[in-house]
Amino acid sequence: MLFLPWTQNIQTKGKVNTLYPDQRPQTIHSTIGGRVEKWYVREGQLVKAGDTIVYLSEIKTEYFDPELVGRTGSQVAAVEGSMGSYSSKVEALENQIVAMQQELKFKNEQLRNKVRQSRLKVTSDSIELVRAKLTLTWRRTSSSGRRRCTKRASSRSRPSSSAN
Repeated sequence: MLFLPWTQNIQTKGKVNTLYPDQRPQTIHSTIGGRVEKWYVREGQLVKAGDTIVYLSEIKTEYFDPELVGRTGSQVAAVEGSMGSYSSKVEALENQIVAMQQELKFKNEQLRNKVRQSRLKVTSDSIELVRAKLTLTWRRTSSSGRRRCTKRASSRSRPSSSAN
């Protein structure tokens, strides 16, 4: 038996993937340009906010903003100003709530007064009705009494037919 070196070539299309990100080209979008020096995470690994993912090197000084401190101060002042306006708005809304609560109390008292007034009106009207009934009864009884008196008086004033 004879052993000879044997080589075979195959042509195909496909992609080659590696398990390590530093072994393949990566595109990273960053506000400051540079080169990836070291990866601190692996593909599929869970990260939290604030975790360091990569170490970038070759940061150019031209990317630094000389007005950064001043601009940041302006932004802080703007945020503080908006906080002040929101505080004023909260105070105005609290005052509005207090005014609406007072208005509610006044409206409730006004409605209680209207109910009292309506009850007194019903009582007054009931008294007026009783008075009217009594007056009517009195007039009926008085007029029938007057009729009786009138009949008696007229029968006394008439001459009797036997006298003639």
